[in-house]
Amino acid sequence: MAAAFAIAAGAFDIGIGLFHLGFWRLFRWGEQLPRLSALNAAVMQALNVSLTLLAFILGGLLIAHAGELPASTLGRELLALMALFWLARGVQQAVFFELKRLPSVVFLVLCVLGAGLHLGPLV
Repeated sequence: MAAAFAIAAGAFDIGIGLFHLGFWRLFRWGEQLPRLSALNAAVMQALNVSLTLLAFILGGLLIAHAGELPASTLGRELLALMALFWLARGVQQAVFFELKRLPSVVFLVLCVLGAGLHLGPLV
């Protein structure tokens, strides 16, 4: 059961990575980013590319080592820290985004789901 949760958490992370790949189109960055300073536009894009890569790396590790991670101290710590990441991201969603719009609420729910999926292999 722990391995199934780890695989689900890995698939979730990869899905988030795929979502991040669509940011340029979804948020019309070609049109929107030029309104920022060159530095702020570069920071946004670099952070997005880095988060995308990290999501793919972690998702791949979780899927490839689904049986090992919940059984090792390092794996349990990684899973717990990823759950903490998603809980923190959920708090950021509530703080930085208006929860008056459905997409913001949906993403908050996804953050809680992500935390649960990463905690799942630990229980």
